[in-house]
This record gives sequence, C-alpha cells and structure tokens, in this order.
Amino acid sequence: QNLAEQGIVGRRRRREPGLNEQTTGAHSVQTAIIGNSLVFGAKLGAWGCTGSGAMLSEAIHSFADVMNQALLWYGLSSSTSRADEKHPYGYGFERYVWSMISGVGSFFLGAGVSVYHGVHSLMHPAPIEAVPVALGVLALAGVLEGYTMKVAWAELEREAKKAGMTPKEYVLDGPDP
Repeated sequence: QNLAEQGIVGRRRRREPGLNEQTTGAHSVQTAIIGNSLVFGAKLGAWGCTGSGAMLSEAIHSFADVMNQALLWYGLSSSTSRADEKHPYGYGFERYVWSMISGVGSFFLGAGVSVYHGVHSLMHPAPIEAVPVALGVLALAGVLEGYTMKVAWAELEREAKKAGMTPKEYVLDGPDP
C-alpha cells in the first residue's frame, strides 16, 4: 500500500489547518507586515510631500522590509502543507529555506540601497529640509516598530516558557532555529 492509499499523502498539496497562534512566529510576522506596510506608506507620503531623496530611499528600504516579511510568511504558510507524492516527507523545512532567502535578500538589498544613498549624499550634499515631516515619520516608525518588537518579544517569551527555558536560552539553544 502506497502513502496515498494510506491517507498520508494525496495527489494535491493539502495544507494542515493553516497558520494560527500555534505556528511559531506567525503572529509576529503578520504584525511586522502590517507595521512595515504602514511605515512604507508614511515614508512614501512624506516623499510625495517633500520630494526628499532620502525619504524615497527610506520608502524603498521599507518596501524591501515588507517583501522580506512576505517571504517569511510564505515560508511559514507553505511549511504547514501536508506531505504529498512529490514531497513524501512534507514541507516543514520550507520555513527555513524562505527565512534564509529573506535574510540574504534583506542584507544585500538593504546594504545596496544604503550604500548607494550614502555615496550619492556624499557626492551631492543637499540642505536639510522638511524637518517636521521627517521627525513625524521617524516618530511614527518608532512607535510601529516598537509595537512590532513588543509582539515578537511576547511570542519569544511564550515559546521559551513552553520549552522551559529563558528567552536567552531559547534563542541560543531552542528547538526553532
């Protein structure tokens, strides 16, 4: 009897019940996508109002953050798929593959935009303008990113407690790399 006949796998890719509070990291990633999307919108709006190249650069950076979070979400979501004939051992490791792709993309895209903007600013310095708009966007980003960090920290503490570890022990030696 093959795996399909046993009901272990099917011809079509079937998902487990899906992402929920039981899926480690799901709530943090959802919160980060929403928070980074709002920051992206604020920076894009500030660029539209001021024409600041720095705001456009920051908006691009925030968009890259949203895309990286979307890759993490995709990895978490696809890792809940049940085994099928093509993947008899399941899709669980996809969360790590997409996390790696997200991390590498974030590093290189973020570094590329930052280096480009830094060199451009050194070569073509511009006077500081629209300080209130920049400070408003910075304050909004700080609040949103702070909330995202709070959600991620609470999730880390909850997972560490379930594993009988401190948050530091969980990060260094926990079961979820």
